[in-house]
Amino acid sequence: MTSPAYRPRLVLVDRDDRRRARLEALGRELGLRCAPLRAVAEAPAGGDPRACLVISVGPAEAGALAQLRAASPRARLIVAGADRGQAAAVQALRAGADDFVSLAGGDADLAARVTYHLAELRGERAGEADLEADAEAERCGLVGASRAIAELRAFLRRVAASEATALIAGETGAGKECAALMLHRCSRRAAGPLVALNCAAIPDELVEGELFGHVRGAFSGAVRDHPGKMRLADGGTLFLDEVGDLSAAAQAKLLRAIETREVHALGARAPSRFDARVIAATNRDLSAEVAAGRFREDLYYRLAVARIRVPPLRERREDVAPLARLLLSRMPSAPRLAEAAAAALSAHDWPGNARELRNALEVAAIGREGGEIRLADLPPGLRPPGWVGEGAGGWQAPDLAASLADPDLAPPAASERAALEAALRRAGGNKAAAARALNCSRMTLYRRMARHGMGEGPGA
Repeated sequence: MTSPAYRPRLVLVDRDDRRRARLEALGRELGLRCAPLRAVAEAPAGGDPRACLVISVGPAEAGALAQLRAASPRARLIVAGADRGQAAAVQALRAGADDFVSLAGGDADLAARVTYHLAELRGERAGEADLEADAEAERCGLVGASRAIAELRAFLRRVAASEATALIAGETGAGKECAALMLHRCSRRAAGPLVALNCAAIPDELVEGELFGHVRGAFSGAVRDHPGKMRLADGGTLFLDEVGDLSAAAQAKLLRAIETREVHALGARAPSRFDARVIAATNRDLSAEVAAGRFREDLYYRLAVARIRVPPLRERREDVAPLARLLLSRMPSAPRLAEAAAAALSAHDWPGNARELRNALEVAAIGREGGEIRLADLPPGLRPPGWVGEGAGGWQAPDLAASLADPDLAPPAASERAALEAALRRAGGNKAAAARALNCSRMTLYRRMARHGMGEGPGA
């Protein structure tokens, strides 16, 4: 924490005297020491890490941002530009700015952003914002402790703080919608609407009307005005799922709308302005689609300002059990998940990702209201090979002794490790008891544990 007596400095860099005076007055209202400068060259080298830098520039002066960032690498750099368009924001963020605010939005917007960044510089929100964002990520379904999901959440926090368009890539069911939801809820637009459009589910002839809207009488059946998804998302976020399925004509019109921030409804005489952040998602490799001529290169780069990849479950197996428990908690019956069942779920590759996992849990939860989902409740394809069920003698797993004698019976490595871990947990770490449950000798158990790097040998 910084000293309570410390007053952060607001450094203003703007060649326009009247605008600089306006920003200086705003800084004084916030109780800040202000240092008005006319040019980047006047900025002090090294930069006070507790100062909040505000620079107001036009497109021709974009190079000054990189210069100022280099001169003050540890300070917060907020760009306050006269342009409302996204191009200016993207340009600023790429040059190293921490934030972009349009001066056209009035002093209140700028004051709110300056106050936010100053609070972080003072340490008042150190760690707190990240904790809040992680809690939001879990509410959105991005749960787990793997490195992959932690890195994804951290990157989503950074992207959410900006106004840049984002392109989310990932396999079907991997959680692209969850990532889009976190981007919206952690952004300044969280109070606004989140409007989604599945581009793959709309016929080509209807996409334009769904996106841009239409007026009454524009075509047969248009009995009333329809604002379209882009205007419905005004003040919030527009989520375009499966954007790679848009036709060439729709791609051209979407590109123009994003660049101009205007939509021309079918049958309308004049365009209408809209203010929505655009987030797109796809399960296709859009760079390959561009190379094949099936997707516009200019639209691809307009959407992919922030490129986000959601990893599949097979790349983060340690997240499967937490995700399964979250999905179960949202079911009306809210059953618990037994350890052996959790180990079996973690061993599966889940080609359908979270969607396939949810379907499997729904089947397993049938008749388990308020109870526990055990290994026996899982669909047969998810149980370890050779598993024979639970009887009076307790849990029985694959016959590992038989699998040693006959290689054709050997289970996949991931399934075998899951069986070993489950048996050891049930035996409380007692290897002799675990070996009995697995129907093998202690030496066989030790050899199989060594094969999977599971620790102690016979002498332990």
